[in-house]
Amino acid sequence: MDVEQQFPYGYNDELKQMFASGELDIALLDEAVLRVLEAKFRMGLFEHPFASENYSEAFKDENAKALTLRCAEESLVLLKNNGILPLAKKYNKIAVIGYHAGTVRGMFGGYTHLSMTEGLIAMTGTMAGVDGGSGVRQEDCYPGCKVLREDAMFDEFESLARHIHPDCEPLYKGLKAAFPESEVVYARGFDYAGDGESGFEEALEICKDADLVILALGGKNGTGSMNTMGENVNGINIGLPPAQEKFIRLAAQLKKPMVGVHFDGRPISSDAADECLDAILECWLPSEGGTRAIVSVLKGEISPSGKLPVTVARCAAQLPMYYSHFFGSAWHSNDYFGDFAYIDSPRTPRYPFGYGLSYTTFALSDFAVSKEELKAGDNFTVSVTVENTGTREGTEVVQLYFCDPVASIAQPNKQLMAFARVPLKAGEKRRVAFELSTDVFAFTDVTMQKKVEKGEIVLMCGTSSEDLPLTASVFITEDGAPKERVCLAKEVIL
Repeated sequence: MDVEQQFPYGYNDELKQMFASGELDIALLDEAVLRVLEAKFRMGLFEHPFASENYSEAFKDENAKALTLRCAEESLVLLKNNGILPLAKKYNKIAVIGYHAGTVRGMFGGYTHLSMTEGLIAMTGTMAGVDGGSGVRQEDCYPGCKVLREDAMFDEFESLARHIHPDCEPLYKGLKAAFPESEVVYARGFDYAGDGESGFEEALEICKDADLVILALGGKNGTGSMNTMGENVNGINIGLPPAQEKFIRLAAQLKKPMVGVHFDGRPISSDAADECLDAILECWLPSEGGTRAIVSVLKGEISPSGKLPVTVARCAAQLPMYYSHFFGSAWHSNDYFGDFAYIDSPRTPRYPFGYGLSYTTFALSDFAVSKEELKAGDNFTVSVTVENTGTREGTEVVQLYFCDPVASIAQPNKQLMAFARVPLKAGEKRRVAFELSTDVFAFTDVTMQKKVEKGEIVLMCGTSSEDLPLTASVFITEDGAPKERVCLAKEVIL
């Protein structure tokens, strides 16, 4: 970590004295400062150090808009699809249900202008528990916890959002424009917190006559008590809000095709969604380009290509859960005996790290290493052929992992070392090469020194942390110190 926030817990006077006295190598500090300066130069902060006071002008940059849209498109992760997506058939009536489909606020997280304005209104409107006339009200969504509601301020928040992001529109409006031959009907139905059912009847009535139901699911990410996730907003349940879990099961009884799109700062984890929905699209907080990106994926104008950057547990009782656990721990803890870690749940995650579906299929082959014997500090190349074996264009994220099966210090069962996004037309093949250094295998030994240790390193290649069909080994012939403190991998798509 090169930068600490305004409270100097670690980067304090004591650390300053350690550099001044020579106890710590000043080169470490120089490297950290250089990385910070390089980041600021790339961001253009030296040319434009202050934010624009004209918000509408600041967000009119066409290059920035294109980048925002691309970020949204590439971040969407298709978690489930029984074949309903892309939406190829014509629908007479599409029911769109959920808070997040009727507002753009749910597409933005904390520390955005929308979130901070919302927090200011909440603070001034409920100071000392007295309604200051802001229109914000408190609601007991959970025992002992009040979540502030902005219902009376909804139009003001939406107006502010459209002022800052004039091209951003709610999901149901984007769907109306994308499916002009269909009747697209919206109902809020359920909220982003609590177990309230006041909107169920209207929403279920709309769903009864629909050919397709799209459920906008999730909590609300932001700052303070108007949100269910964000800084200092915690919960013990990692599932969907109770009202949403119940509505999914009630709507499933109608036997309608249902697609779930999920918004939040954390991934979806829901038994009801897994069991009842025909498709699940993880949308995160897609920002200004969110609606356009989601509609493009649902219609099949682009194929989803995002991969999960986290491991998703089935419930809080499984936590902590991460893919890079040590040998003999987590869901591999009982491999020797072949039994389960839980009597009432699978021990594996709901969705593994690196997972994500596509509208096409891919195959990896011809996994090769440039040299099998290496010394500490050597460079080498790993390559693989990627083929689009489906009938439409798509992008696969090729992932390269390694493990050190026998080390002097216990190591993770696998670690991601490189990845590459590979766009391919139907039937197209491309060769992907990763240029690497043995420094990436370094770990801290018992003397607290970075070390590249001799022995076998197993390389694994695939499309997620749990789908790694290709393997190879390299052998480090002698111990050594890494040359670089930061080990980066470079991918080359041929």
